[in-house]
Amino acid sequence: MQRPPASEWRRIATPVALAAISLLAALALWVAVTDAENPQVTRDFGGVIPIQPVNVPQGQAVFRISEAGVQVRVRTDEDRFAELTTSDFVAEVDLAGERETAFSRRVNVRYVGGRDDVKIAAVTPGIVDIVLEPEATKQVPVQLNRNGSPPQGFSVSSIDASPSTARVRGAESLVALAESAAADVNLTGVRLNLQQRYPLTARDA
Repeated sequence: MQRPPASEWRRIATPVALAAISLLAALALWVAVTDAENPQVTRDFGGVIPIQPVNVPQGQAVFRISEAGVQVRVRTDEDRFAELTTSDFVAEVDLAGERETAFSRRVNVRYVGGRDDVKIAAVTPGIVDIVLEPEATKQVPVQLNRNGSPPQGFSVSSIDASPSTARVRGAESLVALAESAAADVNLTGVRLNLQQRYPLTARDA
């Protein structure tokens, strides 16, 4: 089979090459326009992310962490940055294998929002001081605090907690201070008898 002359190849190849170049140029232009409309930014996220201790040694409890939370600097696009919340991040200090009672640990922050276009650029503070104490438990009475009041014409005859006691667990010196486990009961608008679960918070005297 006879090959087409060189001039024929140029006549066929030139439009194809030009089309490919045009496609690449259009793609580059689209990427440039997209980036310009929603550019990547590196900014400080305003929320405070609570620090969670993990792998606390058996028989020990956290008495104190020098900072309750950290702040992060993230890199992402402007639209995604505006959607970020504190629930998109987890800050942890890993205490596995620790034998001292007072030490410093690096804070590990992870983005858990399900996207791969959010990067953590910096964590402040990056290191925190931690103090451990022996773990202790204590049985304390449940205290119910009434908040608000029912509508006019209604009254609350009694509020009962079941069970009436709760077990407090934590660092030895903090547990020693606990005098009750309190629950705040909101009575605003209550017209009927109700049974409901409430979170308990250890309270001192």
